Amino acid sequence: MPRINHLAVLVSAVLQMALGFVWYDEAVFGRIWAAGIGLDLTTVAPSAWLLPSAFALSLLVGYGMALLLAVARARDAWAGLRVGGLVGVLLIAPIIAIHHAFAQDSIAVMLVDAGNEILSFALLGLLLGAWQPRTSARAGDGGGDDGSGGGG
Repeated sequence: MPRINHLAVLVSAVLQMALGFVWYDEAVFGRIWAAGIGLDLTTVAPSAWLLPSAFALSLLVGYGMALLLAVARARDAWAGLRVGGLVGVLLIAPIIAIHHAFAQDSIAVMLVDAGNEILSFALLGLLLGAWQPRTSARAGDGGGDDGSGGGG
């Protein structure tokens, strides 16, 4: 089983949430996105389960990306960025485009959502690629686990 840096995955979930808060803010793309789906941002309030479930799903995405990077042997920031960017562009964005096409949403809404995910996956790859768990110490080398919970 690949070793996972659990602390890095937790930080990746926070990163995903923070990016979403900024990306969908009214000052960035929030107005375009809301208008495109017919949502009035002044009257809508998120339900109580929205943020906890989004965070839990962000953890799942973080673990999935960490496993993918381990399988791809992406062991540094640059390799993680490449894998994450490719996942965003070649897998996630097309799926988003298909869903929005069937929902008959505007291209602007599709681009806002796809852009968020492409950037999110690229940043996840960068973070998780750079923040790898240390390998266990070998006899006499003085190394050891970094305490990040990297055992998997």
